[in-house]
Amino acid sequence: MVRSVVRMEENQALDAAYAVVEKGPAGVLLVLKDRECGIFDCTAMNSDQFQYLLLKHYDTPSRAYEDFLKLVGKMCKKREDSKYFGAHLPEDNRMVRTAQGEHGITWEERSVYEERFAAFRRFVAGERSNILKALEI
Repeated sequence: MVRSVVRMEENQALDAAYAVVEKGPAGVLLVLKDRECGIFDCTAMNSDQFQYLLLKHYDTPSRAYEDFLKLVGKMCKKREDSKYFGAHLPEDNRMVRTAQGEHGITWEERSVYEERFAAFRRFVAGERSNILKALEI
């Protein structure tokens, strides 16, 4: 198993946190902003074609931060040939996590979370170069 290298950064001015988990030449970037957390391929983040590998919506910022830390740990345990570090699956992998549990986003929920999803995408696109620089990617 390839050893994981982790770097994290919190930006309190933007109410955001970032982490990169690298396994050999592959790496994933986790971005937490308010009540959304996305996992992205590090290589793809350097292009304008970046797409999340997983995006989670939360009901509270504290639940989002707690799960962000858990996701960092989970990425460390993933194998280098997993769908996160190896060949990515072309899927819309969005989840919703509340006090009642976690589930894949439904078609009805997509409209509920659309504004937050768009704001998160704008944030990541706008801050991408600063995030990559902060984490030395």
